[in-house]
Amino acid sequence: LLLMIFIPTDIELFSIFFGGLFSSLLLGLANLIPLKMSVPNYGYNVFAASRSEDAKHGFYIMLWANQEVTTGRRFREFSEDDFSVPASADTKNIFNANLFILEAARLFDLGMYDESLRVYERLNIEALPMYYCNSIYIDFLYYYSFLRPDPGNARFIRGKKNLSKILNMGIPGCTRTNAAYEYYINGNRVKGIQLLNTAKKQQAS
Repeated sequence: LLLMIFIPTDIELFSIFFGGLFSSLLLGLANLIPLKMSVPNYGYNVFAASRSEDAKHGFYIMLWANQEVTTGRRFREFSEDDFSVPASADTKNIFNANLFILEAARLFDLGMYDESLRVYERLNIEALPMYYCNSIYIDFLYYYSFLRPDPGNARFIRGKKNLSKILNMGIPGCTRTNAAYEYYINGNRVKGIQLLNTAKKQQAS
């Protein structure tokens, strides 16, 4: 807007500036409309957080935990109380559900793999937004590919709709899961090792 006001320009360049300004405003306003989608937008997050005090607390813990992990804290370094969920909490709310995901990550990092997956028993996984749903299924896929190999369960989970999208996002944990699946379930050791090396590079970058 400042460029449009203070820099002399012809009508063509003015149109480009105005188009950029209009697009930015439109995207900003659209993001305020609550949309659940595969990854809920800001409007939906505000709506979900306002549903209850439990949800507000869950929203705060999500932001706090993300900050802690980003600065190098391991999930195993959190305490059980950090991600506790009241028995009365609505588990359909994404912020309450996310506390279960964080607690599962804590137990997983402690090597308590069976206990980690049992955390999800209080959730209706399929009812969650796609990103959260798939994040949980990736834990199950890694479990049945590497920790407790079960080809039937692993292939069933790997075949779930839209799971490939998140598995191929270039996230180290997802690439590691792909590596375990190729190595132990498909028996493709060469590809499995290649994917594991890729995951290590992603982790280092």
